Parts: sequence; C-alpha cells; structure tokens
Amino acid sequence: MDNYLDVMRTRREQILERFYAALDRAGRPHDGARLIAVSKTVGVNETIAAIQVGYRHFAENRPQELVRKLTGLAEHPELTASEAIAQSKAMMAGNRWRLFCLQFSFIGWDILCALTLGIGNLALRPYRHAAEAAFYRELCGGTVPEDEEYSA
Repeated sequence: MDNYLDVMRTRREQILERFYAALDRAGRPHDGARLIAVSKTVGVNETIAAIQVGYRHFAENRPQELVRKLTGLAEHPELTASEAIAQSKAMMAGNRWRLFCLQFSFIGWDILCALTLGIGNLALRPYRHAAEAAFYRELCGGTVPEDEEYSA
C-alpha cells in the first residue's frame, strides 16, 4: 500500500507542476483555479488514498457512486488508506466469487440495455447499485432492511 501512496504522491506532484505551469502561462495566480480529482473509476479505498496524498476536491458523475463513496468514508473516518484497503481485502476474502456472480447476474439486462442504445441503463443502474449496496451491507455484518410494506 505504501508503494501505491508513493505512486499517487509522485503523480500528484507531476500534475501540480503542469497545473501551475499552465496557470503561469495564462497569467493567473496559483489560487486562481482548483485542481479537481475525478473519482469516477475508483472505489472508496482509492478515494481515501487520494485524500491522504493531498487531494481535497473530487468530481463524480454518478450521484449513486458519490453516495456510496461518502457513506464508506463517513462510516470509518479514522481509517488510513492502508487500513481501508486491508479491511476491504479482509471483507472480500471468500466473497469474490459471490460478487462476481452478483455482477454476472446482470448480463441479460446489460444486453437489453445495449439493444436500447443505453437507455435501459436509466432503470438498470439504480437497481444494480442497490444490489451492490446490499452486498456491501451484508459483508459489513449489517442486515439489509426489508420493505415493511411488503414484508410478510
């Protein structure tokens, strides 16, 4: 994990050098723009690592992903990046196949969404993320709340 943090730290320094050089070329002060990290393709653990190396502003284009990441960060604000990744690995031990099966179970829906040129994703994405959130809650030892209106 320390290697991952070192790589992120080095990469951030390279990005900041280019960022500040662009501001200098434009004649703008260094605080005249904000560097925003895009957390679109990473999970909670990587987001924690990004915070540790100095990123403070994040962009996410899917509201449900933002909620998932903020929930994960809020549940364990005391965790360092290495602790979060170790906890994640421990939680997934013996559960990788179950997660694969859960994700694979959506393949038929994915094909239908492709046939609708992606429009079907408007309905599928929230359902998929709800299923993944329930899987996460189960791994955390929490119970998935049942809908009281429909419970027997």
